[in-house]
Amino acid sequence: MLDRFHALKEHFPQCFDKNGDLMPHKLQKAILDLAQEINAQANTATQDLENEATFSLSKESYSLNWLGKSYAKLLRHLPTHTLIAQDSAHNAQPQNANSKNVLIKGDNLEVLKHLKNAYYRKVKMIYIDPPYNTGNGDFIYNDERSFTPQSLAQMANIELEEASSILNLTLKNSSTHSAWLSFMYPRLYIARQLLRDDGVIFISIDDNEQANLKLLCDEIFGEENFVANIIWHSKNKPSGNTTENKTIDTRTEHILCYQKSYFLANKYENTKDELKEKGYILKDEFFKTRGYYKLTPLMHSCSASSFKYIESLDYEVKAPDGTIFKNHQNIKKPKSYRYTWSKKLFDFGNANGFIEIQKTSDGFWCIYRKMYEFCAIDNKKLEIVYRKSGNAYNNLITGI
Repeated sequence: MLDRFHALKEHFPQCFDKNGDLMPHKLQKAILDLAQEINAQANTATQDLENEATFSLSKESYSLNWLGKSYAKLLRHLPTHTLIAQDSAHNAQPQNANSKNVLIKGDNLEVLKHLKNAYYRKVKMIYIDPPYNTGNGDFIYNDERSFTPQSLAQMANIELEEASSILNLTLKNSSTHSAWLSFMYPRLYIARQLLRDDGVIFISIDDNEQANLKLLCDEIFGEENFVANIIWHSKNKPSGNTTENKTIDTRTEHILCYQKSYFLANKYENTKDELKEKGYILKDEFFKTRGYYKLTPLMHSCSASSFKYIESLDYEVKAPDGTIFKNHQNIKKPKSYRYTWSKKLFDFGNANGFIEIQKTSDGFWCIYRKMYEFCAIDNKKLEIVYRKSGNAYNNLITGI
C-alpha cells in the first residue's frame, strides 16, 4: 500500500499539499486530464469516458490556468524534430580534447528531450536561469512549431477558438505572462524527469514572474517538495530612479529550490564520515543539542589592510590553572596577531561552553573556539542560535 502511495507522489506531485496530504479534488482532475490526453493522442472519442468519469470539484479548490496551458502540456510529449550533431572543429582544439563537459546549443526544449534519453532520473542537481520577462526585451516567445488551428485543436483536445487564440499567442512574439508560462511549463516538466529521486532543482527569477513560477513549480514538482525561496542581494544600486530614501529597496532576486521527492530525498544531512572529514569529531556535555564540534584558533594574523592590529582585541585571559596570559604570538612578535572576538563576546562564549583553552606544544596557552554542528552565537545579540531543522549550522550541507 505504501508503494502505491509513493507512486502517486511520483506521478501526481501536484495533488499533494505542503504537508504531504493528498488533495482528492486535484487527483480527480489530474486523472480526468490524463484520460483526455490519452484519448486525444489516440484520436478517439472521449464522450463515453467523460460520461463515466463525472467528478465534482470542490469549490475551495484552485489551480493555475492561462491561455496556452493545453498547448504547453502538448509540447512536453511531442517527439523531437532535431538531431544533435558533433562540432568536430571545436572538439579538435587542444584545450577541448579531453573535456568531460557537454555543451549543446539550440532550442532548450529540444535539448532537454534529447538529454532525457541518456539522463532520465540520473541528474542530482539542476540550475536554471530562465528569462525574467522584465518587459525590456529579455523574453519573446517565438515558437517555430507548425500547427494549424484544426490540428492543434485535435491534438490538444480543445475547442477550435481556443486553438486559434493560442497560435496567435505563440506566433506573434508575445511576452505576456501566458506566453512566459507556456514557455516554462514543458521545460520544467522535462527537467523534473531528469532528476534523481534525491535530486534538487534551483531556478533564478525576479519579482516579475516569481509568483507565477512558484505556482507553476507547485504544480509540476508538488507543493510539499518546495524547499526554499532563497532571496539574495543582486545589485549594488537600485535600478531606475529608485532611491533607498524614498521607496522600498528592491535590489533582490529569488532562487526557488524544489526537491524531486519528499520521501525519497536524503534530506541533505551529513554522514559521520563527512563530518569527520571536515573536522567535526569532538563531543562534549552539549552533544545532544549542539552535535559534534571542531576547534579553531580564536586569533588571526594581522596585516596592513584587512586585519589591522587593534589593542582592544589583544586582551588578557585567565587560564585553567589560574594564571593570566596574553596572546603568545604577540610575545614572540609584538602586534602580529589579534583575537577575532571582542572581550565581551569571548566572555559570553566562555560562560556558555564555546571556548576551550589549551597549551601549545611549546608550552603557551592558546584560546580555541568551538564550532558546533547545530548552533552558533549571534554576535550582535549575544545569544545562542540553534538550527531547528537539524541540519549542520556551518556550511556543512554536502552531496547536493
